[in-house]
Amino acid sequence: MKPFLVLLFGPPGSGKSTQAKSVAKVFGAVHIDTGELLRRILHDPARQHDPKIQEERIKHEMDGQLNDSLWVGGIVNDELRKLAADAKSVISSGFPRTIFEAEIELPVMRELFGERIFAFILRVSEETSLFRNSHRRVCSKCGKLYPWSEETKNVEFCADCGAVLTTRPDDKPEVIKKRLDVYAKRTMPFFNYFKSQGIKLIEVDGEQAPGAVFAAIQSKLSEVLPR
Repeated sequence: MKPFLVLLFGPPGSGKSTQAKSVAKVFGAVHIDTGELLRRILHDPARQHDPKIQEERIKHEMDGQLNDSLWVGGIVNDELRKLAADAKSVISSGFPRTIFEAEIELPVMRELFGERIFAFILRVSEETSLFRNSHRRVCSKCGKLYPWSEETKNVEFCADCGAVLTTRPDDKPEVIKKRLDVYAKRTMPFFNYFKSQGIKLIEVDGEQAPGAVFAAIQSKLSEVLPR
């Protein structure tokens, strides 16, 4: 199968990363989580004295704002080129996030994947987004994400490395509300831009159980993905 690119969109807490990991596993692709990638860069001990890193951490963790689009676009394009050079398919969760970023990244996506670009939007309510984000936790050592569920709600330590689970700085309710507002004002408008570029946007009900959401994505992707 020729390399392809799947873009997963949705507000905070819509399950983009969870679904991207499942899709990547089934379709033999590599998952790029922009949020995880940026957090790794922003928390790199060797870069904490960099004024740009300090500025972007404040935006991300305290203000609930998007990081600098030109900076993020360059990081994403570098990652895509590395994976495409190895003939890898890519599942993304988190990029592009604005029309400006799309204008930076889409030419590179077209160059690397041609017409084999497919986009999904996971729809969830604001109430669901707030609940999922404020209740999920992450491993303080290895970074494994623990979405809220009946099975995980009382878990205190990471099943992989044993470290304590904690709440991410950008998952505080007041920050989540800002992120939702940013998503509505800056991310949703570029969906029409994608349509104007001939990229079909497939909507999926993200309120369903994770297994049902994945089944819907898998079914739709199997329909549109050329062999």
